[in-house]
Amino acid sequence: MKDRNAFISPRTSSFRGAVRALLFAGAALALQATSAPVMAQEAASAALPKPSFDLEDPARIASGKKRFNKTCAGYCHGAEGVGGRAPDFKGRTDLPELFLGAEDNDYAVPVKDIEMEAGKSYRLRITAKGQKEYKFFASEFFRGVWMNQIVINHLEVHMAGPPHHLEFDDQGTIAVEFVTVRAGEFPWSVQGLESRGMTGRFIVK
Repeated sequence: MKDRNAFISPRTSSFRGAVRALLFAGAALALQATSAPVMAQEAASAALPKPSFDLEDPARIASGKKRFNKTCAGYCHGAEGVGGRAPDFKGRTDLPELFLGAEDNDYAVPVKDIEMEAGKSYRLRITAKGQKEYKFFASEFFRGVWMNQIVINHLEVHMAGPPHHLEFDDQGTIAVEFVTVRAGEFPWSVQGLESRGMTGRFIVK
């Protein structure tokens, strides 16, 4: 049998050599691309300054927590929600419950005016006891307080701004938790039932 290489022309041999060179070059580039990010990450890590103390030292962690609570969290509302420069979150005062309607009078409002002080934390329960649909509006008041949350049947609603209004399609209670900011007299009303006496005031001193 004749040697197979005897039938390969010089041109074919050169072509195969070029292909082999391209394959080797591609493999080298792939290897370099794979190792480059790892090498760069290792170089960046080596360039970072080393901390002068153990970051997992319990004593250091406790000291940092104390400093944060004093100068950051503690500066605003207090590390435990009380005692900061801003109003307390804890120790809020429960205001007199505001009833809308009664079992024998859909338009009864036993308490119309509710007083409070600026800069304090409060919880106001608004309860619909009548058979009507009540749309409770207190736009100016809601814009003048820092709204913490609204609670309905142990479900919490947190907002970045004031609510437009509170609507009662059935009997039930909505609890509004807030911190008063602006002093003044702010009216509230039940839309469409103002002429039936369903109005009042929030007085912030």
